[in-house]
Amino acid sequence: MIPFNLTTVNEFDFEYLYKNIEFKEKLKEKFHREFNIKNSYFTTSCSSALDMAAEIIEINPGDEVILPSYTYVTTAMGFVKRGAKLIFADISEDNFVMDFEDVKRKITSKTKAIVPVHYAGISMDMDPLVELANSEKIYVIEDAAQGVDAQYKDSYLGTIGDMGTYSFHYTKNISCGEGGALLLNNSKLEDKANVVFEKGTDRHSFIKGITDKYSWVGLGGSYEMSEYLMAILLGQMDKKEMIMKERKRVYDYYQVLLDKEIQYKKPVIPEYSKSNYHIFPILLKSEEIRNEIIFKMKEEGIHTTFHYQPLHLSQFGKRKGYQQFELPMTEKISKQIIRLPIYPDLKDEQIEFISETLNKIILGGK
Repeated sequence: MIPFNLTTVNEFDFEYLYKNIEFKEKLKEKFHREFNIKNSYFTTSCSSALDMAAEIIEINPGDEVILPSYTYVTTAMGFVKRGAKLIFADISEDNFVMDFEDVKRKITSKTKAIVPVHYAGISMDMDPLVELANSEKIYVIEDAAQGVDAQYKDSYLGTIGDMGTYSFHYTKNISCGEGGALLLNNSKLEDKANVVFEKGTDRHSFIKGITDKYSWVGLGGSYEMSEYLMAILLGQMDKKEMIMKERKRVYDYYQVLLDKEIQYKKPVIPEYSKSNYHIFPILLKSEEIRNEIIFKMKEEGIHTTFHYQPLHLSQFGKRKGYQQFELPMTEKISKQIIRLPIYPDLKDEQIEFISETLNKIILGGK
């Protein structure tokens, strides 16, 4: 069986666990330097980072948050837990990210945050979004779970809005098994972020020598990533260029091998965007065809998969009344998408086998 994903981890990563170094400071310094990050907090997961973001901007019942329905549940979870009303925007057929015009239509006086999801390491056009949000005094929180090492123009994803979030889950390009990061780009939020990260205390001020003791001063949580995972992540950072190069190799070879007669529909990488080649998704003609192909590929020893069920059509979403949102492109893409294996250890002959099998199944069914 060709698996859907393999993490690029080897014995050299574990050497970091046994070296007498300050993992935390070395990791933060490397991230800040290489991704041009102002401030960061390494967390137990991207979900934790998003949860922190919702607490930092003090989401309250009745606040509205605009986000895509085509995303993982934790994009929404931190806001919902604090009583926010989710306002779902549709996505673009071109690259599966939020449609800017639909976002504009859905802004109200209650909108407190907009959460663009950088699907497959591709961003929406961020300049007009940030300009609009600033004019309306709305926070922009980037869900860049899939966007580590990808760029919008000259900026790394996650460093453009007020805050950004990364994932280091085992399925991601750079991984420590599980983990995340909150990037803080708005310095006005720093004091609040420190309290939230330090479990609701002013411990950060104590460490800096500003106070002679620390105590409970607000809401927070136990969000910090363990130093063992930081050590592995530091090792992953040392080979991120190799990981990017190899993922691009797989991505480009698929494009060569997939039959032009079929005209596979895949996301367009805009001129303003530099992808990290996190996902190789294509659209098929219908949900029935998609499901049949996943089954037949598995019979041939190839693990492919679909992606998100739209949040507005989930069980919880329906209970909250979110099915009222009309999101035709979200529903179409979620039914027709299939994702092919893409990771550095995928050999050329495996890519050839996957592509030939997919071509044969689809052309045979015409």
